[in-house]
Amino acid sequence: ATPLRATDAESILQAVASGLGKSLLPIPIAARMGGLERLDDGVPALSREIWLLVHPELRDLVRIRVVLEWLAATVAILTSTATGPGSGAESRL
Repeated sequence: ATPLRATDAESILQAVASGLGKSLLPIPIAARMGGLERLDDGVPALSREIWLLVHPELRDLVRIRVVLEWLAATVAILTSTATGPGSGAESRL
């Protein structure tokens, strides 16, 4: 059999949901599709650092600070969803 190859998340999600195999999927994406089983051995399969650079003179502007805090909170929510509480994942401003 020829393996299925796809490069976009929606095609991969549909293939997995149809029972064609297994794949790494972002948890928020997979969570919206019922019937999928999470295979978890307790070790994250992938990790990544996210860097956001801000000019030092702009960092303390209210509009910039609000966006930085929102991004940090959003990443923290997604990280806790993906890894579970107490994983040691952190975000710093």
